[in-house]
Amino acid sequence: MKLAQNAALAVRVGHYETRRGYCSRFARQVTSYTFGDRFNHLFGGNAAETAHRFNEAGCCWKAGEIELQPGDFLFKNKAGPPGHVGIVTDTLLVAENSSTKIGRVRGALGFRSLEQFGHFNYVGRLPI
Repeated sequence: MKLAQNAALAVRVGHYETRRGYCSRFARQVTSYTFGDRFNHLFGGNAAETAHRFNEAGCCWKAGEIELQPGDFLFKNKAGPPGHVGIVTDTLLVAENSSTKIGRVRGALGFRSLEQFGHFNYVGRLPI
């Protein structure tokens, strides 16, 4: 899927949010680059609002309810609403803007394996 490829590319090059703590903005930027403004309504100011919008649009499932695919959005939290989102790449790494230093490539952007990303609560998938 083009979104998965663009997420991997966005970590390495381009003009994407590199300050830590802006995971939802990064996910929106990659999606907008891939599809234009078609899905902007699904993205909020933070991961919790984005997960809520995906859910309201009927394109968010609890982890384990669907099989992961490249281009999926992974939402995770420790307690309460989701506090982080990343995008699954073609190689099943998670491209993200994160506060962790694990996997950083440029600024706060980097890759983590699914194991390193850890438990995620929800999977979002664009309605295409």
